[in-house]
Amino acid sequence: MSLDELAISMTKFFLNIAEKKASTKKSEIIGALRDKGVTNQNYLEVFLRAEKHLTQIFGYSVKEVSVKTSKVLLIVPKDITSHLVVPPEKQPETTLLYLLLTYIFMKGNDVPELSVIKFLDSLQVSLDDENHLYFGNVKKHITETFVKQLYLTRNKIDEEGGTEFIVYYSWGPRSTLELSKKEILDYVSTLLNRPAECFVEQYKEVHGEKSLPNSTQMNKSKRSQR
Repeated sequence: MSLDELAISMTKFFLNIAEKKASTKKSEIIGALRDKGVTNQNYLEVFLRAEKHLTQIFGYSVKEVSVKTSKVLLIVPKDITSHLVVPPEKQPETTLLYLLLTYIFMKGNDVPELSVIKFLDSLQVSLDDENHLYFGNVKKHITETFVKQLYLTRNKIDEEGGTEFIVYYSWGPRSTLELSKKEILDYVSTLLNRPAECFVEQYKEVHGEKSLPNSTQMNKSKRSQR
């Protein structure tokens, strides 16, 4: 095969990875396409051509992220947005993910599992629910699927003494690449009818420390909302 033909094969491989919301590595790519002629020697040139196809034709980009002690590749939409575009059959699962990511962001990005459970309870959803009428297998979505897709990071932190641990949830690398925290903050601000500046930590994370208005400006903004 020519390099252009190999690039087309690699592009198809990447699109399949993107559809599955999976991650991959160089060794896996070469292993999957070795029979077509991709090798360590020509990998970079084929990869660059495939990456160009993904960006210009399909609107995806390839991002390298760190997961624990290794580097993996994610195929993500080129443009960051406030929402995830999915087919109708995936809408319930995606809605659950979006609600959870919004909650985690507004709570400071590292949220203990107990807080997640309370948040879900407020929605009349149980973390242990495996057959929710709308969301389906909530337990699997949150503790397995979203973590495997790298939308969520789920860490077990030992308590003092080392006999017990607390599970914490935070945004995974895919969420950071695919979703706009600014647009999420704007959405929450509109929903609660409060200026975005009122959510100080989130505002600073999105806009930077120096962009935060002083207390007088914030008080005026609050009064204008009444």
